[in-house]
Amino acid sequence: MEKGEFPLGTEQFFEYRFGFKVGGLPEPGLHVVWYDYPGGWWERTPKDDSEKAARRDALSKLLTSHVGILLVDGMKYVGEGLPYVRHLLDQFRNEARRISDEFAASGAPLEAFPRQWIIAISKADLLPADATAESIGRDIVAGAADQLAGVAKAVNSKSFGSQYLLLSSVRGDGGHVVDAHDFIGLQLVAPVALVSVLSELADKAAKGSGFGLLKAILERLSALVDLVDKLDDFLPPKYQVLTQLLKALALKDGIDKGAGYFRDKQAAAAKKGKVLEAAAAAMRAELASPAAQRAFFRNQL
Repeated sequence: MEKGEFPLGTEQFFEYRFGFKVGGLPEPGLHVVWYDYPGGWWERTPKDDSEKAARRDALSKLLTSHVGILLVDGMKYVGEGLPYVRHLLDQFRNEARRISDEFAASGAPLEAFPRQWIIAISKADLLPADATAESIGRDIVAGAADQLAGVAKAVNSKSFGSQYLLLSSVRGDGGHVVDAHDFIGLQLVAPVALVSVLSELADKAAKGSGFGLLKAILERLSALVDLVDKLDDFLPPKYQVLTQLLKALALKDGIDKGAGYFRDKQAAAAKKGKVLEAAAAAMRAELASPAAQRAFFRNQL
């Protein structure tokens, strides 16, 4: 992409591992695993037994994820509108059902799909300047309600279609890369994924709503701090690490103190060698940024 060219698409499954390295620390404080399930696989049936087996193996890994992210092509959304979104969601629903039916027919155990999903609008650099995650999310909820409900049922996620993220890894003109270092939402993937799972825990632990912009969500989540030890008693093992992060996030501080406040906390924690606290402060700083308020929205369906 440094040479101005986008990489070619692929129909292979890839697993990427990223280290969440915080300035001032020699090693990553957190590790994120990204399972890249090819979009084309959602749109057609397997072409042969080899691809069918590859899909099954890939899905078994995908289903261990805390959060699923479904990409909506931002350029197609601008050009084709809601008909494209409805078609994409229908195809996704059909493939999810096909996979579930195939596992059921074979007698093989199928781990549940992730309960939390984020609809990410890719190529966000090509969206109108006034577009936000909230405006697009509300447009999709209003214009593709039946399709969202169909996917929600297929993947057994009542909240599917409630979370939206603007995402772009570079700035381009639709055909070529203009600036490989100008991105939207990329720095928010890990923090937003964490917030989405914690929001589910908040809804389980107390009454009320945890929806709206990030500030409101984090204020809602701060009520969980006193319940963390109790949460560990009933959470599956893969979620218990999240309660450690919840403590480190220091949600009682409130997001209105701004990104600079959390950058100072990050530096102080890094200086003391407190890896988890430094990583959590770095995520809070990203969530407190003005860019985050435009790029992420959680809607109550």
